[in-house]
Amino acid sequence: HPAEWDAYVGHYRTTHAWFNNFRIIVRRGALYLMSPDGSETKMEPLGPALFKEEGLSAERLRFDSIVEGKSLRANLSGVDYYRVFTP
Repeated sequence: HPAEWDAYVGHYRTTHAWFNNFRIIVRRGALYLMSPDGSETKMEPLGPALFKEEGLSAERLRFDSIVEGKSLRANLSGVDYYRVFTP
């Protein structure tokens, strides 16, 4: 996988009532979004720090605010999520 993806790996949270957190993982050269229920969605790159769900989905995921090699914010289809430091 591209080295810049390492900055995106982590746990992100927000105050959204229906989908308030997710994890980003890299597995076998692909980026995945892991939901709180444990389901995983493969993300396809669209450009620098921009991804979409695999297939015909309109969901978009953008990472920004890279500090010390880690993205502090992820925007999932218009909702900002912030990195939290959990194991």
